[in-house]
Amino acid sequence: MRQSEKTMEALNLRLQPSKDAFVAQTDVRELLEKFTKNGALYKINTGRSDQFVQLLVRHKESGGSVSDYDPFTEPRGKSAQGAINAGYIISAEDMESTETKAGPTKSEQSKAVQEFYEDTRFTEWTEFLDVTFDRLYGDQEALQKLYGGDRVRTEAAVKGEVLRVLEGTSKRSAKLRRGWGVKVTKANVGEGEEARQEITEVEFDPGRARKGLSSHIMTFARANRNAE
Repeated sequence: MRQSEKTMEALNLRLQPSKDAFVAQTDVRELLEKFTKNGALYKINTGRSDQFVQLLVRHKESGGSVSDYDPFTEPRGKSAQGAINAGYIISAEDMESTETKAGPTKSEQSKAVQEFYEDTRFTEWTEFLDVTFDRLYGDQEALQKLYGGDRVRTEAAVKGEVLRVLEGTSKRSAKLRRGWGVKVTKANVGEGEEARQEITEVEFDPGRARKGLSSHIMTFARANRNAE
C-alpha cells in the first residue's frame, strides 16, 4: 500500500472528492499529514475527516489559505481554534481520554442528551439554553440553514454539542466552560467498568453564558453548514 493510501486510511477518508483533494492538492495533503505523525499534539476527528477536507477545499476556493486551519504553527492559523471548537480537530489529550474506553453508540448518545435535558435538576439551565437557541435561530441565517432547515435536528445537534462541553474532562472543555461562566458539579457513580462521572448540578452566570454560548453555537453552525 502506498504511503498516501495509508494516510488516507488513517484519516478515515471515505468520500472520493476528499481523496481526490488529498492526492491532487499538495497544501491540503501536507496539512493533513501533520495530524498523523507520531507525537502530534492534535489529531483529526476521523468521524468528520471528509467534512474537514471539504471545508479546506471551500476555504481555498474562496481565496483563503489552508494554513489558516493549521493548529501546529505559532501562532496558530486564524481558523484553527474554530475547527477545534467545532470538533473537526481534537487535541491528543482529548483523543487519549476518549480512546481509553468504548464510546457510546449514536442512539445511546441521543438518549443521554434527551435524558439530561429532561432532568429536573437542570431545568433552569435547559430553559436558559432554549431561550438562547430560540433567539439565535430567529436572527441567524446560518443556523436556519443547518440540516436543510430542519429546526428539530439543528436544536438536537446544538444541545448535544453543549452537553459534550459540559461533560468534557479535557482542558479545552474546562476553558470553554469558564468562558461561558458555567460551573458543573459531578459525582462518581457506578462501580468497576461501569464507573463514571455524572453531572449533578449546573451553575451559570446568565450574562456571560449568553454571550459565550451564542458564540460557540454560531461557530458550530458555520462549521457544520454542509451537514445533512
